[in-house]
Amino acid sequence: MKRYAGKLSVLIIAGILCGIGVRSLGTLKQFDGQAGFYYQKDVVTGKQLKDFWENASEDAKREIKGLVFFRTETDVEIKNESLGRSETGDLIETTGNMYLVVSGRLVKGSFVTDSDLRGCVLSKKSAELLFGDDDIIGEEIRVGKKTFRVRGIVDLSQSLCMVQGEAENGYPCIRADAPRLPLSVMQQMLAGLVLPECEWISEGNLYYGVGRFFLWLPAWLILSVGIMECRKRMRLIENKVLRAGMEMGIPIAAFLGVCGILLVSLRFSDDYIPTAWSDFAFWTELFRKKRELSITLLGNPFQIADSIMLGSLAAVMAAGVLLFLCLLGRCIHRGEVPSNRSEHYFHSNVQSDCS
Repeated sequence: MKRYAGKLSVLIIAGILCGIGVRSLGTLKQFDGQAGFYYQKDVVTGKQLKDFWENASEDAKREIKGLVFFRTETDVEIKNESLGRSETGDLIETTGNMYLVVSGRLVKGSFVTDSDLRGCVLSKKSAELLFGDDDIIGEEIRVGKKTFRVRGIVDLSQSLCMVQGEAENGYPCIRADAPRLPLSVMQQMLAGLVLPECEWISEGNLYYGVGRFFLWLPAWLILSVGIMECRKRMRLIENKVLRAGMEMGIPIAAFLGVCGILLVSLRFSDDYIPTAWSDFAFWTELFRKKRELSITLLGNPFQIADSIMLGSLAAVMAAGVLLFLCLLGRCIHRGEVPSNRSEHYFHSNVQSDCS
């Protein structure tokens, strides 16, 4: 009975971890192809965004699905004058595709377009504090001297109001969505907007690729245990023809398994592929650049989209590592993976293979 209870507990834990990992990876996938370029000062205006779309090449218009400039002002008073309520939160002023600022978090209504300078989007927390409910599409709020009408609600636990800004206003932050473009190509297409002295960059392709790798980490253990089990059973087969067939089939199956896992787990852009596979300096330089990029991103204030992205990545990594350790512990307990207690068994298998 204890044996079956142990198996059931492992299956339940594995199922929960798989669910968390898959769900978090689904959230992370929304950022695949997105990139953020952040500065300490205003570098672009709403008019530049309009000029960009008017003069952009056909390739840029086809590949770039969304583009937004934005700025965040903290400790802004947001009022509901009809109920006499107010709160202090963040005011995000945007121009362009507002959805990129809070990817995947819209729960009611719609985002505000460039032509709607009197519309706004509130977070669920702000809606509940100001109105006592989040079913408030069409209601009015006041920010400073301006009155805005609520167009949408986003699922965030922070106090937040998002509005579209005037064309003449300046912005320090840029986010773009180009699902099929590597970061380097995206920067080339946005050369007139993205300045070379960018303080920090958020690359969605990188973190989605890392997330996929960690989620498939347990598959390597399953493949290794499966190969070891096949080799163990092969030694018990007395039929020489069948045994010889398994001796040839196991390495082929192992090779196909490795290729299959690599194919589904590694998903990076063309920036991660060298022009020549013998260029080993490419990999060390690439690792150095991406490490610096990640450290710089982590060392600066997070934008909302980056907080969602990095939180999802952390959940995927934790789920993948914990699932790997859970399966590894189960395999060691069953004796499928050699532990210190089964060292003699391991060495005997090695000697048998050598003979």
